[in-house]
Formats: sequence, C-alpha cells, structure tokens
Amino acid sequence: MKDMEESYTLEQVKKSREMTFLSCFSEVNDSMLIWSHYADGHTGFCLEYNFKKPDRERILTGALNPVIYREDPLDISEYLIHGINYGLEFNNLISTYWTMIKSSDWAYEKEWRIIFPLLKGEGFNRALFKPEAIYLGTEISQEHKRELIGIAKSKQIRLFQMKKETNGFKLVPEQIL
Repeated sequence: MKDMEESYTLEQVKKSREMTFLSCFSEVNDSMLIWSHYADGHTGFCLEYNFKKPDRERILTGALNPVIYREDPLDISEYLIHGINYGLEFNNLISTYWTMIKSSDWAYEKEWRIIFPLLKGEGFNRALFKPEAIYLGTEISQEHKRELIGIAKSKQIRLFQMKKETNGFKLVPEQIL
C-alpha cells in the first residue's frame, strides 16, 4: 500500500509540473550571483518590469506571487493520500502553493513568480507588457549589445550597461539610452 501511495504521489507531482506554467522575476538587478546563475555568466541581459502600474492586465498581476523561502521542502503526500482515500479531485491551488516554495538558500533573489495552473498539459504563451528598461551584462558580446541597443531605440526603452564597481563586488547600472 505504501508503494502504491508513493507511486500515486509521484504521478500527481509530475502531472502538476506538466500543467503548471510559470515565469520568474526578481526584485534585484545588481546581484553578482543572479547574473552568474541566470545570465550565462554576465553575458546576458535583464528586463525590468513594473507590475504596479494601474493599467497592468489583471490576469497577470493576479497570478503574481512572492516566493516563500523555507528550510524544508513542502510535503504534499498526506494531502494526496487523503485525496485517494476519499476520492477527491486534485486541487490546482496546491500546485500554485507548491510552486511558490523554494529553499531559503535562494532568499537573496527576492523572487516573484507568475503561476498559471492549467487543466491541460498544453503549451502556454502569454504576452507581457513593455519592459521599463533593459540591463546588459558586464560580459555581453558586442553583437548582442548592438542588437539590444537597436531594440531599445525602436521600442523607446531605457537601456543600461552593468559595470563592476572598481573597489568592490557590486554591480552598478550605467545608462546608455
């Protein structure tokens, strides 16, 4: 019985992952670690969005959730086993909550996630509003820099080049456009 419960739990978790779509955002744009982890060693770029403007689409802002940093992972096995025993359907709110959990080791990211738990495991694509600014990594290639400058000019988006502080480990944005 225990093997069957574990198998069902793993199956539900897999289904939940396949049917939950998310986008991740951070409150910070000057973290050396974030640029190293998510921008290919500072060769990428960062987009700044303002979700607080009143004209933002409610479906996006309503799906925006702060990440909850914890020491221990969330264990949903008891909930799933309870569902088996009583013939209950899986609640998508569990997927949303479970997707908001991350190890406290990552708390420096100050992450937010747009989470869409869907009933079907089909592709998902949703347009986002125009970014407020683009930040170029300290090691971005000249080719990518030129391309992003062209995009920023045509879309009238502020553009910054991240620079390493000369006497420290901080990153500082320098406005180009």
